[in-house]
Amino acid sequence: MDAKEVTLIKRTYTKNNIGSFVESTTTRKVVGNIASVSGQEFSNAGELGIKAELIVKVWQTEYQQEDRLQVDGIKYLVYRTYADKNGRVELYCQKDVGV
Repeated sequence: MDAKEVTLIKRTYTKNNIGSFVESTTTRKVVGNIASVSGQEFSNAGELGIKAELIVKVWQTEYQQEDRLQVDGIKYLVYRTYADKNGRVELYCQKDVGV
């Protein structure tokens, strides 16, 4: 696993004075371990229409339910998480094609 700087991205929505929702984002930088997805994960995700790209492992205390992240300038959507027994959380990601 490669250790890299990861930018966690959290989106929030607030109502403005005319009742429309406005998106704002906050970002935080953490160090994460990057790994490839297994063939089984790729296959299972593919059945749901998801193209699994990578897994990012960060400490559970650093993860605050962000639904996006960026690694090496590429933005990803977090489609699944898994908390392990060692205090880490695995973030399963696909490329964010909407950006």
